[in-house]
Amino acid sequence: MGILSSICKRNGIILYPMKENITKRFGIFRTPGVGCAMSVNGKPVIMYDEEVGEWEQRFIIAHELGHVLFGHLRNPKAEHNELEANTFAAVLTALTLFKEMECVK
Repeated sequence: MGILSSICKRNGIILYPMKENITKRFGIFRTPGVGCAMSVNGKPVIMYDEEVGEWEQRFIIAHELGHVLFGHLRNPKAEHNELEANTFAAVLTALTLFKEMECVK
């Protein structure tokens, strides 16, 4: 998750694996293959399911990163949010794969 971690770090976004104790604290139901983005004390936090495969984790993180970077935390009910986040995640995940395969230099 090197590239995704770097993007999050540069943007002040905290990455946190979903653990039962933390999901209870925030009132989030832990569902396999799901993540969430939220603001905690004014800082963006992305929580993700670490019990799924590596590429699914990457897509979840990229999807939630899209929500943060596109400002969806300020307007979470907009109907275009999921489409934007999914498109962003698909492109970013594909670019990450190409980079790792050295198709893109």
